[in-house]
Amino acid sequence: MERLSGKLTWERTTNGIRIEIPGWMGGWRTLFLCGWLTFWIYGGTQLFGKKWENGGSPFLLWLTLWSIAGVYTFGTIMWSLFGRIALTLDPSLLKLTYTLAGMEIRQRSFATSEIYDLRYRPITGMGQPSYPGIICFDLNGKTRKFGSCLSEEEAFALIYKMLAIHSFPKEPALEYLDLSR
Repeated sequence: MERLSGKLTWERTTNGIRIEIPGWMGGWRTLFLCGWLTFWIYGGTQLFGKKWENGGSPFLLWLTLWSIAGVYTFGTIMWSLFGRIALTLDPSLLKLTYTLAGMEIRQRSFATSEIYDLRYRPITGMGQPSYPGIICFDLNGKTRKFGSCLSEEEAFALIYKMLAIHSFPKEPALEYLDLSR
């Protein structure tokens, strides 16, 4: 596979392209979540013994929410370190295969004739559009998203490769949207 842009790699297939998108969301974010999870587990286990003595419904609610937050954070860290999306596109089909540590966890396929408004949506933070964004497209009245934490350069390189295979139609109203702020 050849380097497309940044962390993206790609190759030609018989009828189209295949692009690999790592789940990596950036070193400082992953390190922060690892530190947060460490303190979350330590603090939770310290409180667990004290709260267990009192028991009751508030404790069970707290334990449930604490567990959900820990599992979600652990999953986010695992996706950042070992997750990948393989985008396969030919003139008739867009397929997104999600893998975690080499094991397929999800696959989605979409007919290219039903996809419209392929676009990059930057995620802004604190008024700055410098945070990585996500690729979006519309299908059957719903917006689908993939490739979170892509830089603008990576996203546009990916979109240009996709447009070389299939010309996705745009909603006319989007042509009048001013993003120049």
